[in-house]
Formats: sequence, structure tokens, C-alpha cells
Amino acid sequence: MKIKVTDQEILDSYQELKSVWKVAEKLGLVGQTVHVRLKKLGADTSMNVFSKKDLETLKKEYFVYKESGNLQVLAEKMGRTKQFICRKAKELGLTNPKSQKKYLSVWAHM
Repeated sequence: MKIKVTDQEILDSYQELKSVWKVAEKLGLVGQTVHVRLKKLGADTSMNVFSKKDLETLKKEYFVYKESGNLQVLAEKMGRTKQFICRKAKELGLTNPKSQKKYLSVWAHM
């Protein structure tokens, strides 16, 4: 049985989840189908785009998550990869290359 998904459902889900693949999983579609439909609808599917809300969240919460060694949790919360939010934090001047990395301190004690 084929389930029809409206364009609005796809757009709303993409706005919420910010991932073609998560939208596909949620709506029971193939990722490529979601991507093609979003492109036809003029949606920006570039992961390099941060909304104002994303930027505010990163600026507000980056240090808290970094200091607790939980940047992966922040990345998941934002629907991004850890590497991507770290690059964006660097662009925004939120990083300090001389600071100790929490994950390295764990290995130093072994």
C-alpha cells in the first residue's frame, strides 16, 4: 500500500528535523525522493546554512557542552554532526585551540 505524503508534510518535517534522511525515515519515504521533492519546492537543503535560531543556540550552549565533554549531545540536539558544529564554532570565534580537549584527558589517565 502506497501512502501519499503532501509537499507541506515534507516541508514541515524538514523544517523540524533538518535532515533529508530523518524526514524520509519519519514519513516512510526514500531519502532521494525527499531530496528531489524539497529541491522542486525550492527548499534549501544545504547543511551549511545555520538559521538565526541555530546560531543563537550554538553561541549560547557551545561552552557548556564543550566543558562537560558532551559536544556530541549538542550536535544531535541541533541535527548536525559534531565536526560541523565545531567548525562553525571556530568560524564564530568560540573555540580556543589551546584549551584541553576533554576526550584527550580521559586517555591521559589510562
